[in-house]
Amino acid sequence: MTRCLRNLALATTALLPLGIGFAVAGPEGGVVVGGGATISGQGGANVTINQTTPRAIINWHTFNIGAGETTRFNQPDSSSVTLNRVTGGLGPSEINGTLTANGRIFIVNRDGMLFGATPNEAFFVKCDAELNPQDVRDRGQLFIDVGIAPVKPAEFVIFRLSQFAGGGA
Repeated sequence: MTRCLRNLALATTALLPLGIGFAVAGPEGGVVVGGGATISGQGGANVTINQTTPRAIINWHTFNIGAGETTRFNQPDSSSVTLNRVTGGLGPSEINGTLTANGRIFIVNRDGMLFGATPNEAFFVKCDAELNPQDVRDRGQLFIDVGIAPVKPAEFVIFRLSQFAGGGA
């Protein structure tokens, strides 16, 4: 099996259980490891992060937002940035509710991300060490998989985006 087909099969297989149910609790296990912020309501329907410095880094055990749930970042201003790293290794983050911020928010989960209020709206983005091992990065390459569910849950179409340093294709 070619590497591309193997990656496609692995990504598709990993997504099969996702059609069964969506997230039911807000982000939890948050620990501020850089900058200043406080977190209230972890694991509940309404999570609020009050950021007190222009930049903050938060490690989360999980970062999911269920349908009807809200996670709000109150940041000092529109140029503020929060890096949210999901370190629990419990699968993709599912964002089915509302995520708001008055600055910029980045969520990094090595297992990927799913967005959508219903399974039919869901999509995922994957840019991780599996797609980009050290030898690929050393060659100046970057691979990003974006999958969408146009037909029904657990049936994804995957698009692979890539960038090569030095104009290679």
